Amino acid sequence: MSRSRKIIVLGVLITVIGLGVIIILIAADVIMLGPIPILKTARNNPMQYYVSPPDGWTPYKKWPILVTVNGANHSFFDIARTFVRARNNLPFIIVAPIVLSTVNIPNPGDYSYPASVWDEVAKTSPLQFDDKGLAAVISDVQADYNGEDKFFITGWSGGGNLAWFMVFTHPEKLAGAALAAGNFHGRGIGTVSSSSERFHLSVKGFQGDQDQYYNQLTPEWLDAKKLADANGYQNVTYQIIAGADHQPFADQVLGFFASLLPRQN
Repeated sequence: MSRSRKIIVLGVLITVIGLGVIIILIAADVIMLGPIPILKTARNNPMQYYVSPPDGWTPYKKWPILVTVNGANHSFFDIARTFVRARNNLPFIIVAPIVLSTVNIPNPGDYSYPASVWDEVAKTSPLQFDDKGLAAVISDVQADYNGEDKFFITGWSGGGNLAWFMVFTHPEKLAGAALAAGNFHGRGIGTVSSSSERFHLSVKGFQGDQDQYYNQLTPEWLDAKKLADANGYQNVTYQIIAGADHQPFADQVLGFFASLLPRQN
């Protein structure tokens, strides 16, 4: 075999081996972290979102939807992966919407939304965009993945604003809500919903006692609890997690929501 042909063969072998290593690494990543969430855009709204159906998903039964709202760091893919990894064999469809209301003034440079979105937000508000967008996302997930009529929502840090907004304005849409070191600024909440669904809606807060924002978040929780109590919410609870810092508490949130699922006979 000529020298040039040997070099070509060697190059091909190196390429094949390299591709094999990449495939193995990808497979290992999927095994360790779960399926990679899919990025989609709602059909009737510009909101983008990540979605991951559970293991064993089929279109022949209803599946619970879990919406996880990230905080101000905008790592929407990461929060989706966090909950996918923690989901294990639980039946939740994980949805991570790319929302704007986690900060007071969202920076367009942090997102891939077109100028038309920002023009609309300038006329309304980030929270109104999120409210309409989330409704469109849930509608798509219900249609595409046979999701349940009501959904679970959890908000971490700044994502607590949207989670609390849903609790106080749309309790009839929710199967349960969890706040993971979640902010509450009363953002977008005018009149609290009069729906009777609010009475028994299960809402739980999780807070680490080593959270650097503990002294800020504790009075915010108390403000939200006061508003809930004043408006007839009867199932709002709170848990301090010893030794925990500022985190989304995926394991605790999933466990809480799993406890709210109908028992299988």
